[in-house]
Amino acid sequence: MKAHFTVALLIASCGTCASQQPWAANLIDLLTYDREAAMGFSQGCRKPPHFDEAEKILSGLSVRDLEGEIDVIERRGYAGEVAQWIWLEYARVKGAGAFQRLREIEQNPAFGSDQQFGDDSVRRELDSALALSLGLTSYVSSSPDDHLAAHVRYICSPPEGHRDALDDFLRAFERDDELSFKRSLGSDAYIALGSLLKGTQWNQLWAAMLRDKRPGDFAIGYELVSTRLDTTFSVRFKSSSGADCGSYQVKFIPTARGISSAPFLVDNSDLGGLLQVIATCLVKN
Repeated sequence: MKAHFTVALLIASCGTCASQQPWAANLIDLLTYDREAAMGFSQGCRKPPHFDEAEKILSGLSVRDLEGEIDVIERRGYAGEVAQWIWLEYARVKGAGAFQRLREIEQNPAFGSDQQFGDDSVRRELDSALALSLGLTSYVSSSPDDHLAAHVRYICSPPEGHRDALDDFLRAFERDDELSFKRSLGSDAYIALGSLLKGTQWNQLWAAMLRDKRPGDFAIGYELVSTRLDTTFSVRFKSSSGADCGSYQVKFIPTARGISSAPFLVDNSDLGGLLQVIATCLVKN
């Protein structure tokens, strides 16, 4: 029987990796080769460098092994990018059965809190694993103590760029972040927002749509489905628990240089209808 080895502790002891089990040392070599290579993988993405090799190493671990590693990560705290690869492999192997445990980790302040990780990186890592477990394009969450941190951009997205744009749009809305939300909009959507705000303020509109809830532990998943129009995608939304909660046609336009870090902007002229569907999903358990 293979001896249990805690990969979450490898980074701290990497100086002695060569004397450890071969699979563990090889995994550390791959993950420390390029920090960005260990970020942003989700179903349908372009695989980052060395993913196949790391996956081969991790594929030798059983669900029980992976759950044992996750137990140690939860006890000892986040120990670097190795944790993300464990979460991703757990999601890949166990599928939807991994969702509840991964979501509980994300809701643990030791992992999903912006006070702990100001660049939002660990929450994004867990969101990637949650999306993979459900076979979604993306899963976008925010924490109760969110302070509008600067975000790490994923290295890939399916279809190219559209996921980044919709993630930015959803995350800004979850966080009641008026400025970032406006920056995620194309011209038609911006005009539509102006119409929605006639006679009211942003915070009043947001509170009415979210049924007077305060920014907190919101989450929403979705799947992008291509249509015949390059600018429009059918989006199937999921609630925080992974349940179906609505669908909508979302229009995108290319971003003008310097306007946004995402290559596209959401540009629905029927913005109110889109936000109603999203709001319904956010308040649904």
